[in-house]
Amino acid sequence: VAIASSSVHTRSNKDLIFQDNNHKEADTLLIYQAFLASQRSPPDAQLVFFSPDTDVLVLVIANYDLMLKNTSISMASGVIWIEPIWRAIGAERARALPAFHALTGADNTGRFSRIGKATWLQVYMKADTDVISSLQMLSTEAEVTETMLDSLASFVCAAYSPKGIYIKTISELRWHLFCKYMAESDKLPPTIGALRQHVLRVHIQARVWGQATIALQDPQLDPLQNGY
Repeated sequence: VAIASSSVHTRSNKDLIFQDNNHKEADTLLIYQAFLASQRSPPDAQLVFFSPDTDVLVLVIANYDLMLKNTSISMASGVIWIEPIWRAIGAERARALPAFHALTGADNTGRFSRIGKATWLQVYMKADTDVISSLQMLSTEAEVTETMLDSLASFVCAAYSPKGIYIKTISELRWHLFCKYMAESDKLPPTIGALRQHVLRVHIQARVWGQATIALQDPQLDPLQNGY
């Protein structure tokens, strides 16, 4: 048993030597220790996480290909086995899942008005490779490019568009919804300027989560230069 606390300390009931790390979040520290445990354990061993936090579930799914195959997480709703979920969404979508979670509403990144996780998941499973690639790059790249922003804007448009409407730019969709439905401001997607700032904030969190299996993470991006 290895315990990672909110103070980012690790304890165990076994005499284990924990490698030095600079993790600031207990969530990523859990993943890092699980990654190390998977490397030193036999392939048929079982790995169990105990956490009520959706963030941890997302990170476990995203990094499942680096962990023991018999991996599960015990949450308030019960025990969830990771392999069926990982296979259902596929390796690429699993890898992009932390950035998707941060973009669509995590604890510290904000949420979109009137669009819940169920809707976002439906759109996510239909998203094209450009969107999935852009989400992955939020976790790996040092900067948000205009190409990434355009892809993520089209993803947001897909969530807000009425059935049968295929508009991929924020400004056009906002105008369409206002003219055709007289939609109030809280029913419209954010402006491209507001979305840009949101994506920059998401980038900070996604970069931290994207380095969950690395002992010494890169310094956190400057919040004052990234949407805050």
